[in-house]
Amino acid sequence: SEKRVATPAAAAGERPTGDRLRQFGRRVFDRQRRLVLEFPLQTRPLPTYSSPLKLHLRVASMHDAEALLAYWRSSEYTTIDQNHMDLGLFERRLASGDLCLAAWHDGRIVGMDWLFAKSCNCPHLGLRLDWAPGTCYGAELFEHDELPGRGIGMALLAFSLAEAKRRGFGRQVTLVAAQNRKMLGAAIQLYGFSPIGEIRTTKLLGRRFSSWPCRLRRRSRGRRSTPRRSARCRA
Repeated sequence: SEKRVATPAAAAGERPTGDRLRQFGRRVFDRQRRLVLEFPLQTRPLPTYSSPLKLHLRVASMHDAEALLAYWRSSEYTTIDQNHMDLGLFERRLASGDLCLAAWHDGRIVGMDWLFAKSCNCPHLGLRLDWAPGTCYGAELFEHDELPGRGIGMALLAFSLAEAKRRGFGRQVTLVAAQNRKMLGAAIQLYGFSPIGEIRTTKLLGRRFSSWPCRLRRRSRGRRSTPRRSARCRA
């Protein structure tokens, strides 16, 4: 068969059209795969991690309102249930038993992670996730845009496991996109998470349909959703 070599002029003219077609195709139809990872808190040694930054890790509360607002305004923060994060939502989450873990550096919040104690609405999956009793779900792990690659997310992940165990949970689960090999490698090889299932999501004409065989699954309910971009480390 004839091998076609594109000239610079041809490539410049063809690439935008091809990109637009691919973007349009993804809006109409797309498939994604996420792995469900589990860490058994009561039977496995807890990992530790030291960031090169001098971090202070602790559970955030309404007393941190000023620092929380500054962090949300300075980062591309998107909640897992695609709501605008504000102090009202923050307070409602705390009232339902969820935990916000914050990393502090030089007097400001530079990273955040959440542990959900109950069910969690996930429009990007078209599901509401409900886990077995004794399970907490880790999600919305963010690092500040100004400090990438400084180990903030890794330190928060280790802290989240220790805090979950301290509060009596039997296991922590999380979701990681199959293409996020860096996070998968860290979670499985460095921290000791184990894959226990996967969620396969098909998007068709704006609607999402997911299937997720997993032994910790309790139930799920499908619903429509609209995607938003996110910079989170784990879903």
